[in-house]
This record gives sequence, C-alpha cells and structure tokens, in this order.
Amino acid sequence: MTADYTKVVTESKDFADMKNEINNSPYYGSTFEHFWMASSKRKGVYGERFLDIISGNMNIPCYSGKEVKKQKLVQFDRLSDFDRVIEVDHVYYKVEVKTSTEWDNNGGFKFQQIRPYHDYDILVCHFVYPETIKSFFAWKDSIDFSQMKGQHGGNAAKETKWFTVDSEDYLEDIFTPYSDIVSI
Repeated sequence: MTADYTKVVTESKDFADMKNEINNSPYYGSTFEHFWMASSKRKGVYGERFLDIISGNMNIPCYSGKEVKKQKLVQFDRLSDFDRVIEVDHVYYKVEVKTSTEWDNNGGFKFQQIRPYHDYDILVCHFVYPETIKSFFAWKDSIDFSQMKGQHGGNAAKETKWFTVDSEDYLEDIFTPYSDIVSI
C-alpha cells in the first residue's frame, strides 16, 4: 500500500490549474506577496504588527497584550478579547485588528472571526492590496453586527461574524481612515 501521491497530483491538470491560479494572481511577485501567501494565523499576527508600525509612525503608543498586562494599562477580563491597546490623548483604547487581502482577484475583502461580545473599543481593518495597504477604524458601538454574516454555524451564529467589503465606498458609512484616529 502506498501513501505517496506526489506524482499523481503534480502531473494532473487540476494541479497545473492550481499553479496557474497562483501565477495569475495580482499578488504574485508583488510587494505583499509574502503576506498573501501566509497562513490565516500568521496574517493575523502580521496585521497586529502592521498596526504597531503604522501607529508608531503616527507617534501613537501601541501596546501588545503582554505590555498591557505588565503595565496594567487597562482593565480586562480576558486578554484574548482584544489585540492591541492604543493611547490617544492619554486615553487607552482596546483594539481588535483584522487584516485581509483581496479574495479571488477583486472579489472584495473578507474580514473574519469578528466577535461582537468581546471587550474592545475599536475595530481596525487593514486592506492589503498587492502594492498598498490601507487601514481604517470604526468604534465598536457604531457597528451593526446584526448585518454581518454568522461564521461557524451559518447566519444564525452570534459568537463569531464576518463581512465582505467590495468597495472602499462602503467604508464611509462606518469606517474612518486610521490616520484620523489622532482626532478622536
């Protein structure tokens, strides 16, 4: 009995189609190719680091969970409820960070694993295009979670949500460019 199907898979037309899909992606060979190729978990970690970099560039202190716990910057029940804490005008805000690349070559951006019942103040969404990254934020209390699709249990799911943004025009209703965070 054999478990090695390398030759069968790599010589199939389906495998050639898969390779062509990747080779034809606008991310292939782009600035953000390596980010696009990362696992979902790594993308989440990189999204948090993007926020560190962007906030640092704007002179906004941005703290990891470890720093929050050590310095006792904010009160929290579970450190896993938020990704970062930012400080604007001596006020601390708990931030949930979501990051997405375009799906299916211009199929919009999908932001997943959004938990309405977690303890955070601000949702930051990074839109990673092949050559640019754009970041927006929204106050959690301004988001209508009932309009989002349920994740892990269909639309009836309440614990975890996701949404798709097909165009940046949609963002104007809820989201604000992250650069405006200094004026909150």
